[in-house]
Amino acid sequence: MSPLFLDTVFPVRCLACDRPGNVGILELCLSCICTLCPVAEGHLGDYVSRSLSANNNSGPIRGYAGWYYDEENPARLLQKRIKYDGHRTLGKHLGMLLGRRINEQAESSFDVITPIPLHRIRLIERGHNQSTDIANGLCSETGIPVDESVIRRTSFTASQVGRSRDARRLNLEGVFSTGAGTDVRGLHILLIDDVVTTGATLFSAIQTLSSAGAGGISVAALFFVRPDISDSSREEHYK
Repeated sequence: MSPLFLDTVFPVRCLACDRPGNVGILELCLSCICTLCPVAEGHLGDYVSRSLSANNNSGPIRGYAGWYYDEENPARLLQKRIKYDGHRTLGKHLGMLLGRRINEQAESSFDVITPIPLHRIRLIERGHNQSTDIANGLCSETGIPVDESVIRRTSFTASQVGRSRDARRLNLEGVFSTGAGTDVRGLHILLIDDVVTTGATLFSAIQTLSSAGAGGISVAALFFVRPDISDSSREEHYK
């Protein structure tokens, strides 16, 4: 059967809105591509740095993010596709685009890319770690190696959905440790997550790596809830 026949009978659909037709490796229609809103340079890093400072952690954090995550653009649907629906290639392709932004914006080099780990129970449930897929895309663009052994999740925690900012942080206290036999002293680590809402997961991971002597920690995420969204809206509607 010819490609034209297949496209006519079984039209390719946009991953975000499910309408027929898509463009490029992201498999989105042109309308959804145009509604994705890139994160302003420095917004994620400023948000993380302010939050850490407010919680008695010192030192600025560089942050890199792809697109704002809200209900007015397809970012939320894309995040669900790569996290819950097993679209691993989409996660890698989005990671590649994020890697290009990092190449343009980074002020220093990184020794290793480290995805935020899942607990083994959650990994079995989902079958993959979406942050690892994103990290692999970053690696293909930046040439920075991916190392999943740098940090591990030692405790299985309940879902963060619906929890307040403080409850999220309490839920994640002490859930990470450095990998057995891993020495992070002096390393500049780029931590990868799929979406930053209140930042509780990143803060816990940063604290673990800082305590282990990491030489520098930066963060990157595909999606970032807009800084002007209220905390109550973050907690009720996202992730």
